[in-house]
Amino acid sequence: MAGAADFEIKIENSSKNGWVKKGEQVQVKATVLKDGKPISRGYTLRVSHWIDGKPAKGYTVAAEKCFSGVLSLENPGWSYLHFILRDTAKNNARVMLKGRQSASGTGIMLDPYKIQPSRPEPVDFDVFWNANKAELTKVPLKVLEKKAVSINASTDKNIACYDMKIACAGPKPVSGYLCVPRNGKRKYPVILNLAGAGVGSSAKVFYPDMISFSINAHGIANGGKPEFYAALAKGELKDYRQSGGTDRNRIYFKRVEQRHPDGAGLNITYADGHCSLVIDQTFLVKTTEHAKLYSPAQDGQA
Repeated sequence: MAGAADFEIKIENSSKNGWVKKGEQVQVKATVLKDGKPISRGYTLRVSHWIDGKPAKGYTVAAEKCFSGVLSLENPGWSYLHFILRDTAKNNARVMLKGRQSASGTGIMLDPYKIQPSRPEPVDFDVFWNANKAELTKVPLKVLEKKAVSINASTDKNIACYDMKIACAGPKPVSGYLCVPRNGKRKYPVILNLAGAGVGSSAKVFYPDMISFSINAHGIANGGKPEFYAALAKGELKDYRQSGGTDRNRIYFKRVEQRHPDGAGLNITYADGHCSLVIDQTFLVKTTEHAKLYSPAQDGQA
């Protein structure tokens, strides 16, 4: 039986590093490949254009055609193209891409340091936020659960994966999958994956030469059946986005952000609701086993 095909969306962005000048025209091309070759008919590419985090327009094109578009900005902000591949023979089901990704994209930014907040910062915000961090530091540093789990038979030979539950402020723990290479090196680059919107399990994201820690937003169990998460979404977590919204001490996202690791003292880059950092493996193990975890908010990412 032949193995599953590898799908890839190859993207070209004419900007040097994504940062552009006012009015600069950036050319974007996207080519869909199947097993390294241009894809044939039977697939569509859903293209969504976002500006400053808000949908601008969207359209669907035949995947066998090379997509070509232009991005440009006149004011400080960001512009982004998001691509999803769908299989017309399977009722337009989303196609998983090479590297276990479900989508791909590219974008540009203009004067990011000049982007203004959507509303003024409350005058007592620092007092409020420091109090929340102080609440978290009072939590005993404890791993509640560290259970070895399988990714798949071939991957397990090279990657150790653990289902982690770590004590945190509030009723829910930090919950996620920690994937660590087995090759014995002491230092690794580390990818910290923070879940986006929705109710579901953390993903078992792994790399041959990187540590990956993937955390779900809600502190819920990982690896459950779809009906388990569907029941949560219709029950306990229904309308969680609005829960406690009029009281900053009861708002749902206060606990979400307390469950997000803090990168104080580390070089962290945030992108698309994910956080990347490079740290010593010993420090990672110590941190995940002792749960000193908190982070500034990322609007709209949980």
